[in-house]
Amino acid sequence: RASGTCLFVDVPGLWLLAIALLAMFSGCARTDREPAADELGSVGKTDRSSTPMFDPVPEGAMRVATFNLRYDNPADGENRWEIRRQSVARVIRESGAWVVGTQEGLAHQVNWLDSALTDFTYVGSGRDDGAEKGEFTAIFVDTTRLRIRESGTFWLSPTPDSPSVGWDAALTRICTYALLETAG
Repeated sequence: RASGTCLFVDVPGLWLLAIALLAMFSGCARTDREPAADELGSVGKTDRSSTPMFDPVPEGAMRVATFNLRYDNPADGENRWEIRRQSVARVIRESGAWVVGTQEGLAHQVNWLDSALTDFTYVGSGRDDGAEKGEFTAIFVDTTRLRIRESGTFWLSPTPDSPSVGWDAALTRICTYALLETAG
């Protein structure tokens, strides 16, 4: 299971968030219960629980989340991206997250989410060419709350400025970062 790690630097009005594909993401967003199957949009179901999926975000706090988009494999049957994508967008919108780090998204998945999440924009690039090829560790940012001051992607290898496999890794690993400030 590929996930990411996060790093926050609290500077007045600024946050730095780094998402890396090589380690486990923990503790940045949490809810006390697992979403019910109908809340995740199971195939053929339209009913949703009246219980909120996420606790409200406390005043003065920001919610940051991670979401493994799952590599789009056409052989996934009822777990195919075309079936899951509306539910993924809904969960992200309803989470109240200001920032969402993603893993395993291909260009068409990231681009679809970008069009579905109209209050968000994203930064990131494909790990295989630094543009569109390969999986992304895209960071989606709620532009009604935050502005992106700086962002980039680097490879976790001895040659961080170009697509490359590092040290003892079997696959290319990347890190996407964004320097953010509150909007307004």
